[in-house]
Amino acid sequence: MPSTSRIEIRNALASGAIDLNGGNVVAWQPRGQAAVIWMSPRPVFAEGRAVHGGVPIIFPWFGAGRTGTMSPSHGLVRTLPWQLQRQVDDAEGTSVELSLDALTVCDPTWQGRFRLTTRVHFGDTFRQELIVENTSTQLLNFEESSHAYLHVSDVEQVRIQGLDGCAYDNQVAGQPERGLQVGDLVFAAETDRIYHCGGPVTLHDVGLDRSLVVSTKETANLVVWNPWARKSETFADFETGSWRSMVCVEGSNVRDASICLEPGETHVMTFMLAVGNSAEG
Repeated sequence: MPSTSRIEIRNALASGAIDLNGGNVVAWQPRGQAAVIWMSPRPVFAEGRAVHGGVPIIFPWFGAGRTGTMSPSHGLVRTLPWQLQRQVDDAEGTSVELSLDALTVCDPTWQGRFRLTTRVHFGDTFRQELIVENTSTQLLNFEESSHAYLHVSDVEQVRIQGLDGCAYDNQVAGQPERGLQVGDLVFAAETDRIYHCGGPVTLHDVGLDRSLVVSTKETANLVVWNPWARKSETFADFETGSWRSMVCVEGSNVRDASICLEPGETHVMTFMLAVGNSAEG
């Protein structure tokens, strides 16, 4: 179902789109390349509805939060309407700025006031900045993530280089809670890990003959996720086998790496993607 609040982007270097419901980047495709951002086959774009796909903004908690009791999952802002502030085209592409005022997202389970701004650049590279301003008179403590769904040819045929030696927390039930990455990350089962490093990493995709470089600024974590077959069957907007064509690689500050801001302070987290033409590396 198409969204009535979508901003379509098309310039000499790339195409893309943002849905104002959640401020979600639902497309980015550099000229001459396959789509980089993955969307579920049956998304329902509507205020108050979360979708699988795009680059949702996770804030002010990740998952069920550090207490394990927060709701909705992944925070308050990914299902709220954002406001377009400006859109600028230049020789390097198109930049879009959206904002969300905390006065619209007060919640009894989480205390704090803030203003959010996201600046997204669509060109031959992709960049998303999340700017958090503490507009309250008390300390603001939050988790955040650029929850990027990346399109791949087949998740079992890709590998992620750059995590070797990085410790991670494992969120898959029945598996060890802690681990240390040895070599490249390859996928053979459900994967849900919070890595204690911020990149850069490179996703090599032989099937698409390309590499995606994921880099970040002011992040302590990379989250890597694929639900695999059984869990994906519980998602209404997936189809059989949809899980094969996606993997999430997310720039994040979560759990013990949550951010604390004093009144009036601002924090900026940046998530970036760049495409190479070769899957070798």
